[in-house]
Order: sequence, then structure tokens, then C-alpha cells
Amino acid sequence: MYSIELTDLYSDQLQQRVLGMIEEICEEFHFEDHFGTLSFSMHEILDEIIRNCSTEQSYTDLSFYISYKEVAVLIHHSESLLPLRERLNDSQAREESAIFAINQLVDGIEFSNQDQDLSLLFHVKSKSKGVGGETQSSLRNLLVKEEIEEDMRKKRGV
Repeated sequence: MYSIELTDLYSDQLQQRVLGMIEEICEEFHFEDHFGTLSFSMHEILDEIIRNCSTEQSYTDLSFYISYKEVAVLIHHSESLLPLRERLNDSQAREESAIFAINQLVDGIEFSNQDQDLSLLFHVKSKSKGVGGETQSSLRNLLVKEEIEEDMRKKRGV
């Protein structure tokens, strides 16, 4: 299993960074058939989170855990995700297109840590027979690239 983290994302950069990461994951792991499901459901979830932020200082951390059968996403938010939890479980809200899509496209949804953490599970199937040497090498390059970018942001104080 591989893991990739995106940390300290504020609402103005959240959607773009996550979409870019999903695109890279789908390419590297040959999950192209799942790009629409992953990107659309994550967009709708993040849109709900952003909509319920009380301040511009709210931040989100995401961890992606990837295997050839599953993509798990752990979302940690600086504020409670209780409004999202309530909307996902509300029978009237379930009829809204965004909530309906989230409930239909995500294979597992679980809240924890006093509703500040949200775990999502997506069942996927790679077009390749497994994660081979080429993919491992490409993923290492991707992780190194992310680490370099993170170090540069820290040095700039961003």
C-alpha cells in the first residue's frame, strides 16, 4: 500500500490540489476508469466541507492510501464535519444531487475524532495486473516531488 499526504490546504486551494492528486493517482495506478467517480465524489465532499467552514483560517489535511483494489482517503478538517455528517444522513438532503452522488459513489464513509476526521473508501480495479516496478518508480518520483514542494512552501513560510 502507498500513501500520499496533502497538508494544510485552505479552501482556496483545496479543490485544485486534490483534483491534481487524483489525476496523478489514476494515471500512476492505471485507475483511469475510476477518475470520474473519484474526482466527482471528492469535489462534492470538499464543496460541502468548504461551504460549512466558519472562517477562512480553516484548513484540511488529506491522506490517500492506495492499493491495487482500493483508494482510501482520510480527511482531517480543523473544524467539525458534523454538518456534513448530518446532511449525509438526512432523508431530505439525500434527495439533493450532491448528497445523493456522494452516497452512491463512495463505497465507505466513516466519521471519527469528534467529527473532525472523515474516512472514505473507494473500491477500484487497476487496468494493469498489479503495481509493478514502473508504477513504483513513478510513484517514488511523485512522492519526492511532493516532498520538495512541501519543503519549499515551508521555507517560504506558506
